[in-house]
Order: sequence, then C-alpha cells, then structure tokens
Amino acid sequence: MSETLPPDDDRFSRLFADLDAAARAESAHERAGEFGDRVHEELAEVTLPRRIAGALGERVRFRLVSDEVEGAVRAVGENWCLVDAAAGRGDAGRGVGPEVPGVEGEVLVLVVLDAVESLVLPSVRHAPASAVSRRSLGSVLREWATSRHVVRVVYGLSGSAVKGVLAHVSRDHVQIGRGVAGSAGLVVPLRALVTVRRLG
Repeated sequence: MSETLPPDDDRFSRLFADLDAAARAESAHERAGEFGDRVHEELAEVTLPRRIAGALGERVRFRLVSDEVEGAVRAVGENWCLVDAAAGRGDAGRGVGPEVPGVEGEVLVLVVLDAVESLVLPSVRHAPASAVSRRSLGSVLREWATSRHVVRVVYGLSGSAVKGVLAHVSRDHVQIGRGVAGSAGLVVPLRALVTVRRLG
C-alpha cells in the first residue's frame, strides 16, 4: 500500500526539486561562462597574419592606405601577404564582393600588412601560428630581385607608384631601378611600402 505524503511534505519536495534545478542551471551557466571566457581568451591571442592564413587559397579583399588588392591568398608572413590577383578576376558575384580593377598583366601582389586599413575575409577561421611563414618581407623581396621580374611598387600615403626592377633590397629599404640614364633608381624605405606587384 503506497504511502501518500501530506500536503506540506509535497510542497517541500517541490521546493527542493526547484532549488536543485536552479542549482544545476546556475552551474551550467557558470560552465558556459567559463567556456566563453576561454574562447575569448583564445581569440584575443589570434594575430592578423593567422586570420589571413586561415583563408589560404581563398579570395580576400584588402583595402590599404593607398591601394586595393583582391585575390587568392598564397602565403602569409608576419608583416606581408602574397596574393594571386589573377585568381581574383572574373569571379564577380562570388566570394567577398565585386572585382577590384588590377594592373594589366599583374600576377602576384605582395601586400605589406602594416599598410592594411581593412580586409574582407571569406570566413571566421584562423590558422595555427605554424601556418605563418617566418620569412621576412625583405627576404621575399630579395628573391624577386634575384629573379629580375618587373614590378610595380606602390608606396606612401599618397599612393605614389613606380615601375621597374628591384635593383637592391637592404634591411630597411629597397632600390627600384627604372632604367633612367644617370639614375641609380628610386630608394623607398620598407616601412613606406604598400604593395609590390610582380608583372608578367
């Protein structure tokens, strides 16, 4: 024969059940808060190069202090990004937005990250730190200087541009040979570079 709880005992049972449910909900809320804090702490450590590296092979649009570049990300370093601008053409309506006009014949664009004002990425992914190249901007430019590719260099806030070959790359500046008689070429500090387009 089942025993029925007096009305007062039934009220206490419900009260204890409510308190238990509230305690469980509070504990779950605290755990969710701790998880959220850990996620925010992890995201706080993500650098811009790691965000860009999370878009390797995908179209990204860069708005820079005096230039714009759109194309597929090929490599990322601590202060540079290599973009295949040819891969960004003819894809209007897909990805990150309308096509940005480029320079005729351009293939690869070296974007200096210090000159980036904003960018549009295709996702919220980020890559591990190991995906960011340890090569310096100067190292990449020296490789281009060795290959004697014609480049178009955009520099400064005014968007000044010069076309030529990278005649010399130093620790803090680059010399662009323009083939002008009696001229050693133009010298631009690395800190002033915005983009270097490899043409052809």
